[in-house]
Amino acid sequence: MTKEKQVLVGRYYDKVKLQRALERLFPEENGEFELRMTNDNWVFYVTREVTKICQTSQHSA
Repeated sequence: MTKEKQVLVGRYYDKVKLQRALERLFPEENGEFELRMTNDNWVFYVTREVTKICQTSQHSA
């Protein structure tokens, strides 16, 4: 399955919290998102567009 590049403003998340949120949204990815900070933005690759990331137990994509 093809992965789409996503960009998220970096100042709102730290890497550990974002990684955990992505793991909850995409358990089939086995934690492999190529997550990195570029120009104060988080860049990552996932199989579908992320529309919302919640840091609680509830989430949606």
